[in-house]
Amino acid sequence: PVSAVAERRVGERPQHDLDDDALWGEWLDRACAALGIDRALADVALVHTVSREIAHGFVRPMAPVGPFLIGVALGQRVAQARASGETVGEAEAAALRAELAAALRTTYPA
Repeated sequence: PVSAVAERRVGERPQHDLDDDALWGEWLDRACAALGIDRALADVALVHTVSREIAHGFVRPMAPVGPFLIGVALGQRVAQARASGETVGEAEAAALRAELAAALRTTYPA
């Protein structure tokens, strides 16, 4: 039998399990709950985008490090906001993630 990869045409975007929210969404919910993370803070698309940018525009081994650094910074910013009595919902978290990703992008080599 021919594999799905072999059947894919050149230039066609591969189908990934991550395209199936039913598959990864439940796991992400469980993972966030197990780690005590607000699910609203998890942005899979941003993690993949930043990882891809770093892997293809800098060096592949640093690809997971960029999203990790964004996550650490996001956690610190959210903790500071909450300590000040501010509410951090999905909209605020999305704005923070975008701000942090933009800041990280300024560090990519030219």
